Amino acid sequence: MMGGFLLIGQQDPIYSQLSFNILQFNPGYTGSRDAISGVATYRTQWTKIDGQPQSFNLGIHTPLKNKISLGANFAYDEIGISKHTFSNLMAAYRINFESSFLQFGMQAGLETLNSKLSSIKTTDINDPAFASDQNINLFNIGAGLYYSSE
Repeated sequence: MMGGFLLIGQQDPIYSQLSFNILQFNPGYTGSRDAISGVATYRTQWTKIDGQPQSFNLGIHTPLKNKISLGANFAYDEIGISKHTFSNLMAAYRINFESSFLQFGMQAGLETLNSKLSSIKTTDINDPAFASDQNINLFNIGAGLYYSSE
């Protein structure tokens, strides 16, 4: 008797610069710096190799006058034949304490994955798995908490 199973993997972007853009991972951070704040990061490696990993991120957020904060974030990741983009809008609500605060954040956005499978050279030119490109669009929501004190 023989059996089999399906295995599915994914390539998440590499974020060695996480400390520069907490907004990308936690919508609760939105507006926490008490000023209009922005960040842009770019990362690449193996620069002389075709299909090298590249990541780009751009984010902006600001508090408003009524304990509400708003923000937006865009991220792009590319490796080999795959391109992945993330676009999110965020909002957060702040609760102030004596020497600290807690923020509740929500985000909603679009995630897109494009893979040029047809550009891969295979030993079987009729392989249906590589006959057409893959384009996937997903709606994405998230929530987060952020606590800060002196």
